[in-house]
Amino acid sequence: MAKAPSVTKQATPSPEVASLQHVRLTKDHRKQILAKMLKHAFEERREALTKEESNLGLSIYHDIYPTILQNKMKALPDGFLPTRGSVRVSFGGQVDAVILGRSLRISEYHQYHVAKAYASDDPFSIRYFEIEKAIASLREEQERARVATKSVLESCSSTKSLLAVWPEVEPFLVDFRKNPPVMALTVCVKDLNQQLRL
Repeated sequence: MAKAPSVTKQATPSPEVASLQHVRLTKDHRKQILAKMLKHAFEERREALTKEESNLGLSIYHDIYPTILQNKMKALPDGFLPTRGSVRVSFGGQVDAVILGRSLRISEYHQYHVAKAYASDDPFSIRYFEIEKAIASLREEQERARVATKSVLESCSSTKSLLAVWPEVEPFLVDFRKNPPVMALTVCVKDLNQQLRL
């Protein structure tokens, strides 16, 4: 991570910040703050990718089980066929269980075997690999942000020292109460603001 200039001066704190100035940060506090910040930065994109996975899974389900076959399956008594939230498929030789977004009826054979194999240049395979690449990229980005954010949090012993070096963290501290003051520290956080969209 590129080194950014240290923050040496802080603007006049809001009343909310003033009440947080002297809260001693515990291990549990840091975990809560970290979780909130990562959720703020990544949850929306993570949910969008999960939706894309489900949409792909449903499209594949309809490809494996055409409407006529689905109607026949639905006409069978409850319990006659297994229901699953995913189905195993091969994409260019790579087997994975694609999520369906909800529990649907599948053939008993497909509980234990690949339901269908798609060539690597099939549109389903191409879309699958695009989504997997996006998921892997997001995970890597989140892990980098997690490590860097954790480092900053662990270098600060109080909300006062944390706000001194990272004013943008204020919205994630509103649940904390007042405790005795401790010395502030100086940490570089410019790149973290970009990573966490602050």
